[in-house]
Amino acid sequence: SKRGRLASYEDRYKMCQLSFQGIPRVIVSHAEQRCFEGKAKDLNETQKMSLRVGTADLLDMFLEEEPTTDFTFCLGADTFMDLTKWKWRRSKDVLSLLKGRFLVIFRIGDNGECVVDEEALQQQVQKVNTENNGNARILRLPTLTEVSSTLARSSSDETYLSSHVHPAVLKYIKENNMYGFSESILESKE
Repeated sequence: SKRGRLASYEDRYKMCQLSFQGIPRVIVSHAEQRCFEGKAKDLNETQKMSLRVGTADLLDMFLEEEPTTDFTFCLGADTFMDLTKWKWRRSKDVLSLLKGRFLVIFRIGDNGECVVDEEALQQQVQKVNTENNGNARILRLPTLTEVSSTLARSSSDETYLSSHVHPAVLKYIKENNMYGFSESILESKE
């Protein structure tokens, strides 16, 4: 399963720190951990092992902590399409909690192709805005390179990764034998 191949919370947190270091006003938060701990406080160890914290859970926590804040969710067009086709756990809650406030990044790949059909995306954004009285907007970014997180996680090609991943993150992945550099992956490629 995909969940079995995900990095630990601690590794993901550290890679975020490395990616965003030196960028003014950017804070890498422990919100996911705080949310998990809040939900897990009355559970036994077996229950904690199967506990999953998702986007809706984080939004519940944020809205409880900051009830007067209007949160907006920024995500890629492919992820937005998955969310609005109900592929996420509690997808409808995410839309409801955000009141349809989304900034959807529509990127054009290096080859001029798009990951998502632009017309289908526009229709889905319009549907969210109509059905949720939302304010979802599309931001077109033709300057972003085409990056696949799935491909990046499975690759051990340092040339490819060095053009798509922050150098400090690539070093961390290699040093910790993660993703495409894990021993089981490398052994299966031999």
